[in-house]
Amino acid sequence: MKQRVFVDVDDTLVLYVNPDDCSAHPFGAINGEPFVPNEELIKKLKDFQGDIFIWSGGGIAYARKVAEMVLRDSIEWIALGKHDSFSLVRPGDIVVDDQWYEMHTMKDFGVHVYSPTEEWK
Repeated sequence: MKQRVFVDVDDTLVLYVNPDDCSAHPFGAINGEPFVPNEELIKKLKDFQGDIFIWSGGGIAYARKVAEMVLRDSIEWIALGKHDSFSLVRPGDIVVDDQWYEMHTMKDFGVHVYSPTEEWK
């Protein structure tokens, strides 16, 4: 079975230029908040040999829009709405999310949950 990685959008796939302006950036990438792609994470995704899912609490359309903006056609990925997709995560999967500390229950059943700056693979 191929390994899979689930990557959050805001403050994970994209990093905001002024992260201290607010605690969360819902829809920030399409609402004009200045951001940069998380190039270190994108490089890891390009090297990853499994399935890549880009998800967001902002829903599937937002996840798709931002992934198209920063990943373009550089890798194959599937967009998901985060909260509707928790049930897809299975033991052995990797989750990369700035809210990793809120996903402690996933760790309880064998899912590896990492912050955006933490080494994974």
